[in-house]
Amino acid sequence: MPCITDMQQTTNDLIEAYIVHLLGKAEAEAYQSDSDLASSDEEMMGFLPADSSPGLSLLPLSESDSESGLDPVGDGIIASLEELYSTRYIDECRHIPKTTENLRLLLDDHRISRPEIFHSYLRVTPACFDDLIKSIKDHHVFHSNSNKPQMPIERQVAIALYRFGHYGNAASTMKVALWAGVSYGFIRNVTMRVMAALCDPRF
Repeated sequence: MPCITDMQQTTNDLIEAYIVHLLGKAEAEAYQSDSDLASSDEEMMGFLPADSSPGLSLLPLSESDSESGLDPVGDGIIASLEELYSTRYIDECRHIPKTTENLRLLLDDHRISRPEIFHSYLRVTPACFDDLIKSIKDHHVFHSNSNKPQMPIERQVAIALYRFGHYGNAASTMKVALWAGVSYGFIRNVTMRVMAALCDPRF
């Protein structure tokens, strides 16, 4: 089941409340219009004196508010949505200590001196890893015109292979991000890039 963030859930709740409010408002206005029309018809037919109509109003909908277009409830919901999206996160972000030492140790040390450890993490031999890098390094997903260069392809592929080689919670974005020392969102981006390169017919 897709994960819904707290911000998205709050947004959905506010939008639902706004829709319910609009429906209720439209129904109240329709009822008021029908009531006014019925009163007018009765007055014209002589069944109801013109000066007795004010006491028949059953809804707390003042004519002045209706004509002026004031909608404090709807305006309040919209203001809440604006306030919600004025910041990126509902709760204050807290720094999570991470380190890229695990990734550096794997690629710079185990890859050369301890291939069995390298294989246990990425499920491929160092030689196979090197061949894989050569095969996809020129793919366009690993190159961009941004002023901020991408992480070296060796590290991106290592992160993706680490995730592919694990299952369950160990393959979650959080666990992989904490192991590699990167952000949660970066894990998703790396996975998509490597998958795009590997699924390319030219591979």
